[in-house]
Amino acid sequence: MLYNDPLSFVSTQPFNRRESLTERLVQMISADIRCGKYAPGEKIPTEKEFISKYNVSRSVVREAIASLKSDGLLTSRQGIGVFVNDPLPSEPFTFSSTDVKGLENISLMQELRKAVEIEAAGLAAERRSEQQMKHITDAFDKLERSYVSKESDIGLEDFSFHLAVAEATNNKYFPDFLIYLRNEITLGLNIKYQGSHHFSNSEYRRNSLQEHQELVNAIARQDGESARQLMRDHLSNASQYYGDLERLLAEKEA
Repeated sequence: MLYNDPLSFVSTQPFNRRESLTERLVQMISADIRCGKYAPGEKIPTEKEFISKYNVSRSVVREAIASLKSDGLLTSRQGIGVFVNDPLPSEPFTFSSTDVKGLENISLMQELRKAVEIEAAGLAAERRSEQQMKHITDAFDKLERSYVSKESDIGLEDFSFHLAVAEATNNKYFPDFLIYLRNEITLGLNIKYQGSHHFSNSEYRRNSLQEHQELVNAIARQDGESARQLMRDHLSNASQYYGDLERLLAEKEA
């Protein structure tokens, strides 16, 4: 499962909803192409598969694919399907998932997240609309349910929550940044949750969920400074966890 509703985190500023869904789908497919999920020369999923995966209409998928074709990322082969272009258009800056597989590098990614997400939390508290607050609350509810559901991907639900917070800044570059780094962020989150059995699994998850809840409360009462501090504490605690896990695994290998 990728997301329960991966495109539900669109901004509530006055614009056409179809356009916003199309833009978000373009960003997500583009990120998958750039990070190598769909390799150059590879056929991408069908319209029907994209509709099911992202819970959007056929017209939204078609518009997104058309946009990606115009950007030079995709090309159609008549009677066969749509393929990733080879070579891809050059990108001045990118990340590879292989860059962040090690726990040390995941900790470095945490530092980058802090630089962006602490301020995003404060701006979300100060600027969020009621509809955006609902999106954040819904994302938290899904994350909470994922803690006890074996069918849910906790890492991706955690990412969806942070994306909802970024959307509430009403500055498109915050969610764009997270979407660009989605695979790298979720890789770290999955390692965190899967590795938590090395410690007190129930205690770690309880503390992490409480941190998310407190952040929701701060954004709800529009307390920007508290939201910034809570996000700082949340990401710092995650960094501490990665450090502890790295040391524990090193000891086991010694």
